[in-house]
Amino acid sequence: MNRIVSQTRRILGIAIAVGSILPVALAAQASVITGRVTDRATQSPISDVQVMVVGTQRGARTDANGIYRIGNAPTGTLQIRAIRIGYQALTQTVSVGADASQNVNFSLTTATTTLDEVVVTATGETQRRRESGVATARIDTAQVNMANIQNFSDLLSSRAPGIVVQQAGGETGGSSRIRIRGSNSIQLSNDPLLIIDGVRVNNNPNSSAIGTGGQVPSRFNDINSDDVESVEVIKGPAAAALYGTAASNGVIQVTTKRGKAGKAKWATSVEYGSVRENADFPRNFTQIGTNLAGTTRITNCNLDAQARRVCTPKADSIVSTSPLENNSPFRDGWREQFGLNVSGGSDVAQYYLGTDFEREEGVYPVNGLKKTNFRANINAQPRQDLTLSLNSSYLSSRLRRPQNDNNALGAISGALIGKAFDCTLPRREISCGIDTLGRGYRTANHPSTRFFFIDTRQDVEHFVGALNATWQAKNWLSFLGTGGYDFIDRFDSETWPKDVIEVFVPQGYRQHARANIRSYTGNGSAVGTFQPRPSLKLVSTAGMQWTREIFARTDAYGETLLPGTNSLNGTSTAFTIGEANSDIVTFGGLFQQRAEWRDKVFLSAGVRADKNSNFGVLLPFVRYPAAQISWVVGDEDFFPQQGFIKDLRLRAAYGESGQRPDFRQADRFFSPVAVNVNGLDVSGVTLGGAGNANLQPERTREFEFGFEASLFRDYVAVEFTRYAKQTRDALIGRRLAPSVGATTTQLVNLGRVDNKGSEYLVSLKAPDFMDAVKASITFSGSLNDNKVVDLGKGITPIIFGLGGDTQRHQSGYALGSYFGRKIVSFEDKNGDGMISRVNCPTYGATANPQIAGGPACEIVLTDTAVYGGNPLGRTELTISPSLSLFNWLKVQANLDHRGGLTLNNSTEYFRCNTSPNECQAVHDKSAPLEEQARAISTFMGTRAAYFEKADFWKLRELSFTVSAPKSMRLPFGASALSLTVAGRNLKTWTDYKGLDPELNTSAASNFNTADFLTQPPVKYWVTRVNVNF
Repeated sequence: MNRIVSQTRRILGIAIAVGSILPVALAAQASVITGRVTDRATQSPISDVQVMVVGTQRGARTDANGIYRIGNAPTGTLQIRAIRIGYQALTQTVSVGADASQNVNFSLTTATTTLDEVVVTATGETQRRRESGVATARIDTAQVNMANIQNFSDLLSSRAPGIVVQQAGGETGGSSRIRIRGSNSIQLSNDPLLIIDGVRVNNNPNSSAIGTGGQVPSRFNDINSDDVESVEVIKGPAAAALYGTAASNGVIQVTTKRGKAGKAKWATSVEYGSVRENADFPRNFTQIGTNLAGTTRITNCNLDAQARRVCTPKADSIVSTSPLENNSPFRDGWREQFGLNVSGGSDVAQYYLGTDFEREEGVYPVNGLKKTNFRANINAQPRQDLTLSLNSSYLSSRLRRPQNDNNALGAISGALIGKAFDCTLPRREISCGIDTLGRGYRTANHPSTRFFFIDTRQDVEHFVGALNATWQAKNWLSFLGTGGYDFIDRFDSETWPKDVIEVFVPQGYRQHARANIRSYTGNGSAVGTFQPRPSLKLVSTAGMQWTREIFARTDAYGETLLPGTNSLNGTSTAFTIGEANSDIVTFGGLFQQRAEWRDKVFLSAGVRADKNSNFGVLLPFVRYPAAQISWVVGDEDFFPQQGFIKDLRLRAAYGESGQRPDFRQADRFFSPVAVNVNGLDVSGVTLGGAGNANLQPERTREFEFGFEASLFRDYVAVEFTRYAKQTRDALIGRRLAPSVGATTTQLVNLGRVDNKGSEYLVSLKAPDFMDAVKASITFSGSLNDNKVVDLGKGITPIIFGLGGDTQRHQSGYALGSYFGRKIVSFEDKNGDGMISRVNCPTYGATANPQIAGGPACEIVLTDTAVYGGNPLGRTELTISPSLSLFNWLKVQANLDHRGGLTLNNSTEYFRCNTSPNECQAVHDKSAPLEEQARAISTFMGTRAAYFEKADFWKLRELSFTVSAPKSMRLPFGASALSLTVAGRNLKTWTDYKGLDPELNTSAASNFNTADFLTQPPVKYWVTRVNVNF
């Protein structure tokens, strides 16, 4: 570990030193292009405008005064283009002489469309959005209030149509489920590919070797959002085909911040806020009664027991308690953040250096996170034909994790499936037995705080480095190259002290797992630009890509821990060790031909060919074709130039991409084991996997089309996309005959999964009122229909889920759909005020009580399991209003909606079904008959009554920002000063009856989805101060 830290610090030290030296060392005289960019209407300067030399990688961004400077510029006749979101792009032609300075000013007109927005392609090239036939979403962090962002998942959530981020719970350091245009794969991951500055980076959302119940850390959240300049969401194979065998789930492409030529500029941020638990947890109930003879007291005389004539309730004897109130495990959490960065440089070299410290203490005393980030980005133009960039980041993270979710040691699980009695002396319920300290928690004498002695931690050191180079060998020929390295050292550990907790493992234990995860990226491409006619430009690109992913982990476990120690050396029994290794290599080549006619019509066609070490040995290179067309109709002479509609663009695209099998799924392999022979342990092997020499990637093909338009004199912008995505050769586990003598299943390319849907975005901008009031609102949303079309010949529905049978992959339904016996009808036939299952027929393997002369069956279920809903949802909609007053107050909000959503409320199911049956509906006759029927149905062998509609609206974000006027900030020497108060997870509107409609006990699982004893999302209120110098 010390060696890793010292090497990383050395690398960052070199980067910082280079950033300091380069501006001086490379400050040779060369051609320079300078200028100022202003708003045409107000004449005020515009910051963060991207000014670039067309056809090259040369460019710069304007500062707060609208000034830009491009050093070491090419000579000759050049086109200079200025681009910024919210403005119409402008291009000027200038002549630049050798060692000369040229001044080029721009006056930009506001626009709601973003046709000239710059995006990055799979080869590292940049192109304008108008040149692409696909819908690529771009998140510009300059437009995001960072006080609302606690991690990178928050930065993605509700920002772009088609990308859905499910916040699984409220645990600090927890993961989220991220999906782009639905789920494609039954067997493999459905997580998008993550690329940072051209380098493939580990994005494992289930990054832990030690389980605490369901919530897990995610490597997605290692990214420091304050260092991010923009995020591009490449949504599907139509756009991602050239990324090859990894990109069928979409690509999240992150570009980090760069320096600008000029004197050093400092920016700092300070943040502090609260983290609060505000869920309304249910109480535990029970009904006191006696046996029928009245001689024996019964403390669980529930409605089902009464109907079965097991007991008679006592009048007014329903009791209840809340263990979470009796002995609260919660605290008022808090978070703080301190950030500092400096950027600047000369014409030929610029730097961005940043550091950030973050600490969050969650709502449990044993849940906290500390993160320290460092970043050094250096851009250099040592020659007119060469551009270099070195980007590096280092994260050191320390996370303590609580017991949570599906875990008897968790605070919520211990409370909600606990007792209805406090069990505290001196007035203690006799049924509490030896329990005098439990306060209603499930385990006798162990309120949840006793389990806080369990110490579960994760330490992470994460380094990402990227070197990018662009060589303009000729006016028509350029070469691009990227080399990258992603390294993670992860150490998971858990200590259970001896004799501190008297149950489960009183002797104590220690376990740990150390993982080294390395990823290498090597990309190279050549780009040729030809102009056979003034109106026609051809761009040819050829390239190759190589990636290697190495994983190595060693685990160890031991029990009977010596008191006072927390080391494996202090254990003396139950020793076990384990090791896991994988090495995956992908090599691919690509070619693309683009044609641009009159800068209005753009066509492209390309193909990528891949070979991956996880493919079957008999499989040749796999090819993925792609084609796109974009037509900017609004620029055509024949298009009517009216105020109603302008800037109309039509687009369409087709592409294919893949998903490689997992490590060794194609190989027959053996696993080493220790075998006892004649009392001695000797080495042996077992067959670890059957393999499949013909195994190939899952292939996803997608067709999309859409348009963008500006309406009503640029006050309205509209985007629309329709897509159809089809995954063939989906991997399915086919059961093998036991006589084969291998594993029970073999993966085969058999299935097909479809996703079809639409995406839309509507932006409305109110006319400015004397530059004093500015208002806008954006509606963005999507609809996705997911369906398993075919599982393959002879494959029966794949059944899984919490409880073992609540979810299915079944032809004709969405992946992971809920299935169960639903309630057909219920009726209180005898008028006794309760629903009974007495004399109901047998359903499946569950026989219901038959009592001669008893009441008639009052609840009817379906004969078989039927469809119960889609846990992944069908629609999403985000409403984002913004209001600015007098250039000093800005109010922003984010209102999020998910529809077509069903959630398994397994928390309430378990409380009703499992002894001591704590839910109110199973005890209280005053509970609605519908709730009674749901509770009683659990005794009939079904969970389906708790598959609940979970559509919701959520006030995801709200912020108020006050910007100080010049008179207030100048005494401090500050160029900008602002104060923000922001809240997150503020209010939820839903008909869901559980704690929160987004909860998921299996946070990072592909499909397992259930609300089961999980900590609900917490509420944040944060105050942040930003100061620039």
